[in-house]
Amino acid sequence: MKKIKLNNISKNYGKKIVLDNVSLEITLGEIHILLGENGAGKSTLASILAGQNFPSSGTLTFDEKPIEFSEFSMVHQRPLLAKNLSVWENIILGSEPMLKPEFLGIINRRKAFAQIRILQKKLNLEGILDIKQSVSDLSADCVFYTAFLSALYKNPEVIILDEPCAPLDNSQRTRLYQCLKNLAKTGIAIIVITHNVQEAFMYADKVSVLRKGHLIFTGNVEDKAFEQIAEGMGKSHLIQNISYADEIKKEMILSVSNLSARPVTGSALFDISFSLSSGEILLILGQREAGMETLENILTGTFSEKKDGKISVGKEYFCDLEKKNLEMSVLRKFGCGIVPFNRTFRGSNPGLTVEDVAGIYESPKTKRKVAEQLVKKADIQISVQELASNLSGGMLQRLILARELHYNPKLLILSEPFQGLDAMACDNLVKQLTEVADTGTAILVLAAEASVLIKNSTKTFSLVSGHLQTFDESKTEVQK
Repeated sequence: MKKIKLNNISKNYGKKIVLDNVSLEITLGEIHILLGENGAGKSTLASILAGQNFPSSGTLTFDEKPIEFSEFSMVHQRPLLAKNLSVWENIILGSEPMLKPEFLGIINRRKAFAQIRILQKKLNLEGILDIKQSVSDLSADCVFYTAFLSALYKNPEVIILDEPCAPLDNSQRTRLYQCLKNLAKTGIAIIVITHNVQEAFMYADKVSVLRKGHLIFTGNVEDKAFEQIAEGMGKSHLIQNISYADEIKKEMILSVSNLSARPVTGSALFDISFSLSSGEILLILGQREAGMETLENILTGTFSEKKDGKISVGKEYFCDLEKKNLEMSVLRKFGCGIVPFNRTFRGSNPGLTVEDVAGIYESPKTKRKVAEQLVKKADIQISVQELASNLSGGMLQRLILARELHYNPKLLILSEPFQGLDAMACDNLVKQLTEVADTGTAILVLAAEASVLIKNSTKTFSLVSGHLQTFDESKTEVQK
């Protein structure tokens, strides 16, 4: 059987090492899952495999020969489709069938339609995807199917899918992997990039695990070494989806009911429900690709695409998401502090001064004084007249958090607050959040990794492939 071989592949961007001497084999006719968390190097390795990026060192061969990348097709997590064209035009783009030489350049629409319908039948997409429809009118799952059909239309020997299940629900995921199994039987190599350990156990013939640019495992899912790695990545806490009504304790601050969304350029959410009361710390663990970015955007009022569900903020505000968006102004009026994932451009701006960032809610008369107080409180050695771009990532986070806490919020939403912090800084942040919660503030933390907070959180959930699930610390070493 033909094999793709990667020999000591490394990729550097300046001094940053993204991939470090990665060597593995991928066999045609198998589903090979490339597993890892954010920043592991999965997408970089996939782009090198697809010929869209080049290694700094190392070699790639296909059947013992240099790779011809025309034999490879890749479906990106956020497909780049031509929105002004129809589905079928996007599918054949770049590989248009032609008529006789005298009609060179004219698309044989009948032949193209016939080929696409054969592919639709293989994927069980008949009646689901209208190939004459404009791409601009498609839902997120149909955008993926269009990109997938386009990749298969080129008749590749190797197909690479980057987080393919992000816009799909459970039944669609099952159908997709059944299709991938059928394709693998025809001799195609299927490479799937995912953060979802459960998908690896259920569907992979082979699995490779990347961690911070290093290949730490490659082999069969039955291997005991992979079992141990999977435990560390959260296999054990992939329990049944939550379906419950939380008991109301103290004052209800935030209630989310049956929240679903399928953004065109992001990961989907499916029927999410949770509640948060005053004085509680609610921790949701999950990767950005699992839907955390979508969840953050909805909860912080920066998501404008179609969604369903209901959100209540205190007793004052109720939002039916099918009819209107949760607005940032409403959250601020209620008393919500936000430390976003993108602190550089959403929590601040590198072109602003430290004074402008720290005193953004103040009048010109009080801005300087408040900014100086917050810089001191955040323990940052910098003049408030300097640019915010002179702040390190940790300093900027401390400043934004100090700013949001200055106004005694009823609700505090933090995205990835532990990212980039050392152990001592993490411990100090947990202590600070616990003290803030003790004053009655409701705190929601969204993070890929937050082991240091688990014992101090009132409730901990996991977001896996867009589904909110229970978290059992006694059965997992996911955060260690």
